[in-house]
Amino acid sequence: MKTHYSADEVLQRLVFFPDWKFDNEFLTKSYQFENYIQAFAFVTQVAMISEKINHHPNIQWNYLNVKLFIKTHDSGGITNKDFQWIEKINQIPYKNID
Repeated sequence: MKTHYSADEVLQRLVFFPDWKFDNEFLTKSYQFENYIQAFAFVTQVAMISEKINHHPNIQWNYLNVKLFIKTHDSGGITNKDFQWIEKINQIPYKNID
């Protein structure tokens, strides 16, 4: 029984999530905020969504910069659960300040 997507399958699905990257282990996305409070609010929203659906990312947070990393640890790779999580995270309001 297949437990996770192949690298090619992940890349095919990522066309629907152009801001996300695949590093052969995790799906990742970086965010930059105007201030610490905005970054904090975003991380809090990610935590609340993740807890609600019981699927938790790795979060790298350095003042104004947040990077999310997601994979399904139990399966050892990327699964549909990760893409469903991304769909929820992408609904959090975010204005790119680049």
